[in-house]
Amino acid sequence: MTATHRCLILTPTGEDGALIREAFTSDGLTAKVCSDVPDLCRELRGGVGAVVVAEEAVTAAHAAEIRGLLDEEPAWSVVPFVMLMSSGEGDDAHRIVDLFGMHAKVTLIERPCRAATLTSAVRVALHARERQYEIRSLLERLESQAKELSRSNDDLHRFASAASHDLQEPLRMISSYLGLIQTRSVNLEENLRKHLTYAIAGASRMNGLITSMLEYASVGSAEPELTTFPAAEAVAEALANLRLKIDEVKPAIDIAELSTITADKTLIVQLFQNIIGNAIKYRSETPRIS
Repeated sequence: MTATHRCLILTPTGEDGALIREAFTSDGLTAKVCSDVPDLCRELRGGVGAVVVAEEAVTAAHAAEIRGLLDEEPAWSVVPFVMLMSSGEGDDAHRIVDLFGMHAKVTLIERPCRAATLTSAVRVALHARERQYEIRSLLERLESQAKELSRSNDDLHRFASAASHDLQEPLRMISSYLGLIQTRSVNLEENLRKHLTYAIAGASRMNGLITSMLEYASVGSAEPELTTFPAAEAVAEALANLRLKIDEVKPAIDIAELSTITADKTLIVQLFQNIIGNAIKYRSETPRIS
């Protein structure tokens, strides 16, 4: 049994407290009788599930002392108090409730009361307190996951930056040699020259994607670079990037009239490329993409 499942008892006399503890113990509850308010405050610091207090055992000064301790509680914590009152109505009741502040949930029970009534109220209080600690555990897990996600994002940004730098140099060499072949080979067949043009254009587009990835890695989660452009341009670039697959599969591609949009063009090209690429990958025997 943890400290958060126990009940603290504060009454004017030890005999009253012992009777209440005996009733709780016989009903399976863990309880401790506190000798005075300082003793109660010491026990509160160790964690508690609920507190049962007799009205006459707590003066205004005592309540202020308890409230000062409760104000140190974290935001998720609201300690349940069961206050035994000679009268649970009127200004006195509201005054007692207000004295304990926002970090206490006070339930008033009029005396005399049956032991079962008091035990039932304490069980409800303990259950509510248990839910609070479950919320605390959830908050701690969420905080831990947020930290882990932040670390993962940092690792991803570092990887993207390193990969972009590492890819740029070999791609630059490929583009240079392709350009050199194109300018010096005047007797190439028409098909070879066309494929060479496609390769150079593809390398140029790849360089643009790498540059965009490098820029993203350098600024983290920055806002996208918004421009206004015809959506058909993004589709055309996506189709150009997929030319090898399209030439292999030869799907029928129907492109409807598209409007002008405002967005990050690189991201929209990637979006269309993913959509069309998946359509080609999961195609029927007679593929048609619209």
